[in-house]
Amino acid sequence: MTLQQMRYLIAIAECGSISAAAQALFVSQPSLSGALKEVERETGVSVFRRTNHGVEPTSEGLELLAMVRQVVQMDDMIASRYGRGGEDAAEYLSVSGQRYSFVTEAFAALMRARSGGRYSFALRETDTREVIDDVRALRSELGVLCLTSRNRGVIMRELERAGLAFEPVLSAAPRLLVRAQHPLCARSSVRLEELEPYPRVGFEQGGGASAFYSEEPLPEAPFCGSIAVRDRSSIAAVLNLTDAYTIATGLRTQGMDEGVATVPLFTDERMEIGCIRNPRIALSDLAREFLSALRSAAAQAQP
Repeated sequence: MTLQQMRYLIAIAECGSISAAAQALFVSQPSLSGALKEVERETGVSVFRRTNHGVEPTSEGLELLAMVRQVVQMDDMIASRYGRGGEDAAEYLSVSGQRYSFVTEAFAALMRARSGGRYSFALRETDTREVIDDVRALRSELGVLCLTSRNRGVIMRELERAGLAFEPVLSAAPRLLVRAQHPLCARSSVRLEELEPYPRVGFEQGGGASAFYSEEPLPEAPFCGSIAVRDRSSIAAVLNLTDAYTIATGLRTQGMDEGVATVPLFTDERMEIGCIRNPRIALSDLAREFLSALRSAAAQAQP
């Protein structure tokens, strides 16, 4: 197997389809399909299976891709170190996650620790299904997800089918998030039934995903209207400009989510946030460092 063929496999896994990978690589689809068939003939491994959405790695394909990535990354490191006058190789890490500010803070901590160093980080804030798919297809080494009493069974079964493991990072009580001038902001605590006069804002889950994939806990909380958004800046804007509410951990890092206040809720619910990964693949040193930074950022975040 050549290095070029290895890069082709990685591109197909990251793009999720042969046609999309061909476009990204500026090669013809027949050429890419032929290279894939040659690899499968040479290795005796069926690397990908076809799905309604494109292709995804098989179990054997995941193991092959893990080894292929190590070879390609080592080649990149050699080219970087010895092909540029001895410069240090760039460090690479990709993480997919639901939308939490302390995840961004963990990446910032990694950046601060590399003053003057070369690195390439990717943070994909996206919906629950894509987080799982990204880690399953090795587009990301780690994913960040939240489990609640409502979705735990569904998410854990999906992780089991994908061959992924969940490692807890923190547990928090859900809190009400509203603008600082909201009528409920001055309350010491709020009951769910008191939320009925207000609209609820939450994150959109694409692709017709099940309601069990929702990032927000307590779906039974009443509301007079709802709005779905795609990113944290939009949800913060809606909260600041209206009397809408959302329910989340309430854990915020310094300088982020300004203007939004949190209020305790009368509930026994807990939110368990953790990282998902492929347990058959050893974590890179940078991924372990990110996990440590994530735990530290979560511990320092305040409701």
